[in-house]
Amino acid sequence: MFCKIGMIQSGNFLDGVPESFDTEFLTDFISTTDVLIERIVSYGQPSPEGFWYDNERGELVFVIEGEGEVEFDNGKTYQLSKGQFLNIPAHAKHRVNKTASGRKTVWLCIYYKEN
Repeated sequence: MFCKIGMIQSGNFLDGVPESFDTEFLTDFISTTDVLIERIVSYGQPSPEGFWYDNERGELVFVIEGEGEVEFDNGKTYQLSKGQFLNIPAHAKHRVNKTASGRKTVWLCIYYKEN
């Protein structure tokens, strides 16, 4: 975990991001039973063929750098580029079809319990 609960901390969200990697690079910033704040760095990796995320929590996703395409099991797709976000309700089956090729895509993902 990058940040410690109950401590004032400061830093740069993009520090420690490698320029290239064979797989996605994940960093948890905050992790509790109610919320997970995570940085994901992709280098052209899509979700595995036939795989669908089905999260127990809602997911608010921001693209900080790069671009990606998110598809839902109903066929609807969303193209996201730098500065854009997508809110995904709990159990909305989705996958990442693609991310920027030849450069990194940096995602900020906030997973939260829905009431």
